[in-house]
Amino acid sequence: MDLDLEHKPETLPLRNLAKTSEWRRNIILAILTALASLVIFIIDIITPRGVAAGVPYVAVIVISYFIIWRYIPFYVAAAATVLTIIGFFLSPAGEILWISLVDRALTILVIWVTALMLYWRHLLEVELRRSEVSFRETFDKASFGIAHLSRNGEWLKANRHFCNIVGVEEADLQKHFLNEILHPDTVSEIRRGLKDLIREKEHTISGEYQFLNGEDEAVWVDATIFLIRDEVTGRARYFVIAIEDIDARKKQEEQISIIMQELNHRVRNTLTIVLSIASQTIRHSDNLDAFSDAFKKRIRALSDAHTLLTSSNWEPADLGVLIETVLAPYRDGSSSRISLEGAGCQIMPTAVMALTLVFHELASNSVKYGALSAPEGNLSVRWAVDPEKEFLSVSWEERGGPAVKASAHKGFGSTLIPFTVQHQFSGTIEMRYREKGFECDIQLPWDPATKSLNTG
Repeated sequence: MDLDLEHKPETLPLRNLAKTSEWRRNIILAILTALASLVIFIIDIITPRGVAAGVPYVAVIVISYFIIWRYIPFYVAAAATVLTIIGFFLSPAGEILWISLVDRALTILVIWVTALMLYWRHLLEVELRRSEVSFRETFDKASFGIAHLSRNGEWLKANRHFCNIVGVEEADLQKHFLNEILHPDTVSEIRRGLKDLIREKEHTISGEYQFLNGEDEAVWVDATIFLIRDEVTGRARYFVIAIEDIDARKKQEEQISIIMQELNHRVRNTLTIVLSIASQTIRHSDNLDAFSDAFKKRIRALSDAHTLLTSSNWEPADLGVLIETVLAPYRDGSSSRISLEGAGCQIMPTAVMALTLVFHELASNSVKYGALSAPEGNLSVRWAVDPEKEFLSVSWEERGGPAVKASAHKGFGSTLIPFTVQHQFSGTIEMRYREKGFECDIQLPWDPATKSLNTG
């Protein structure tokens, strides 16, 4: 890419000028300039030789400056020089010759100095326009928000990105003051920072602040503010505010913080359950091998409950899936021994682990003493929700196993199952030890608002 870095005066080609009203204006000014020069020349030749028309020619050059052709002041200066010289010879003699020559020379000098000054002014204006265009392009196309703020808190200008962040168009933004788009918690801090900038206590202030968007919702931004001063007097002119939208990042950080708190809570609860399982298992184990076997199975059940929760992203789990997960290791390749029947029923995450341990202990007792300990034994688990009584009913029924009876010695499961149902769920439980098999009916409170089971 060929970049033209030279500072060349910008002019409009004649073919483009012909299509604009500026062309007509230039023609009119050129005609007026020519007529004025002709009039000045006529006056010059009818007056004494010592009276040069320097001031009128300078006035004509100044008028020609408004013709937007690049070198027009030089053309007019050259024409005025020629006319001044011709006027010297055509004017009537009146004064001493050398005085007339000096006067004409000074007139030509003033003409060319004026032309040069006007041309330099033209170059400065072109450069200024270039700088303004360059600044505006940088200002508008910046990937972050930029705005200018007056000392009294009025918005002077803002780029598109800034307006998008605060949700206000630039024309409307200029009708507002600073504190109208700042969150109430941010106003005092920003105002204190601006005062420090004016007092030169700080060169810049930066930080994460809350602004308000067009719907008066809080938006987090990373802001940097500095003060522009007059180069001569040092007086504060306006503030420049650069902001970057970090609202998504702040919300993500807040979400991560909540997740970490929830994770910490769940880990503590899990460790409490593990310690409780270990303590109860030791208390009801006759030897180390028995403890090891029972403890491993209960921890595995707990692990299965965690797997069920994580697979659903800690959302409510289905009761049927939970029971199937617990009973899957006891099917022994036969799907007819264990039957499950019930409609879809959601279990809140806080209830999943407790209910998993209940069904695990029921299954473990069945494998040791009940229907699942015999090859011809069968287990039926049914559940249903009674929306009127707001209860979830679970029926556990064993058939085909050895005759069972209540033991005088209460094991871990016999203690855990009723304790969990009655205290954690505020439910009721009835366990029946019959010759045809063990039966257990459980009723748990059902929340009709969330249509799910939760701990009490």
